[in-house]
Amino acid sequence: MQRALVDPAPVLNSQQQSRYSRQIRIPEFGEVSQRRLVAAKVLVVGAGGLGSPVLQYLAAAGVGTIGIIDDDVVEISNLGRQVIHREDAIGVSKVFSAHHMVAALNPHVNVVDYPYRLTANNAEEIIREYDLVVDGADNFPTRYLVDDTCAHLDKPVVWGSILRFDGQMSVFWVGAPKYAQIPTFPAGGRGPRLRDVFPSPPPAGTVASCAEAGVLGALCGQVGSVMAMEAIKVITGMGQVSLGAITIIDALSGTLDHIAFCPSYIEPEFSENTAHYQETCALLLSEGTGEITAETLAAWMTQGRNLSIVDVREPDEVAKGVIPGAYTLPLTQLQLARSLEDLPSWIQHKTGPLVVNCRSGARSAKAIEILRSLGVTQLLNLSGGFLQWSATEKSA
Repeated sequence: MQRALVDPAPVLNSQQQSRYSRQIRIPEFGEVSQRRLVAAKVLVVGAGGLGSPVLQYLAAAGVGTIGIIDDDVVEISNLGRQVIHREDAIGVSKVFSAHHMVAALNPHVNVVDYPYRLTANNAEEIIREYDLVVDGADNFPTRYLVDDTCAHLDKPVVWGSILRFDGQMSVFWVGAPKYAQIPTFPAGGRGPRLRDVFPSPPPAGTVASCAEAGVLGALCGQVGSVMAMEAIKVITGMGQVSLGAITIIDALSGTLDHIAFCPSYIEPEFSENTAHYQETCALLLSEGTGEITAETLAAWMTQGRNLSIVDVREPDEVAKGVIPGAYTLPLTQLQLARSLEDLPSWIQHKTGPLVVNCRSGARSAKAIEILRSLGVTQLLNLSGGFLQWSATEKSA
């Protein structure tokens, strides 16, 4: 880096001097860098496996304002890798759980809560308020939305991805040439972005999710720590930032490689990039198995799209409310099916996507695995489940 992203805050008070003394005494860091962190505003997208270590290390380092956006709730299956959450937070919004832990770690950090999904309708308004975005999202629509919006607003993005034993990390920033030279990008041009490496979401079924393929919690910590360090370097102007290269971490072999890339994506107009991104990504994923947000589902229902909805909650839960037009098939009943013929006829003969929902998204993911194994295609998991649907309907 040639210069820092954030101007320094005023002189540190005595409490800040004491709290951050060990990093202030590093010659290459010093008090000015600490004052830059105190003045910085960072948005963390996702309070899950990657967001957990990122949030803890940025808060501990003294980043002054941290925004957290996530529409999910804490589940017991999260606790092995999402170490910012505790067992007593099961069923609680991940944003509120993470806020509580950040406040306990460093009460001097201003935490801003966004307990809902980042969408095309709110992304620009939210991201505009921050100096830097850390993308720890676990789905392709959100990753591409972050990339498109940050490219439009000229905001740096620290991006990470994990699966099984492998992790990837990079920094994307179209305005980076104003701050640093990037060997693989021409002078006077723009800086790197996600779409230079992955121009569009991968074909449905070619990339498994963590729920399908698994992931080790320690790898989340490893990649998340690297992401936090990159954010600190961008903010302070310290060291060499991973611009124009993907850092590849192979946890099994213990190797770390850097693969350089060049600009390869030709930008259309911003409105073409983002206006319909959510629906486009959902349509791509609907060809196989993916996620759909409550907002997109509501739009599809209003448009009269050819789709079916199945609720896999138990009867006592369904009695408290259900998505209009949804069929009901409790997961406990679905688990007894051994062939396609064992399923209701409306599943056997459907022609459009099947949206599966439960309370928050965990049981519906299991239901999708069963349905896929029985030969059902075009499956979409309702992100956040009925909880998110209810919240979306109330705010409409």
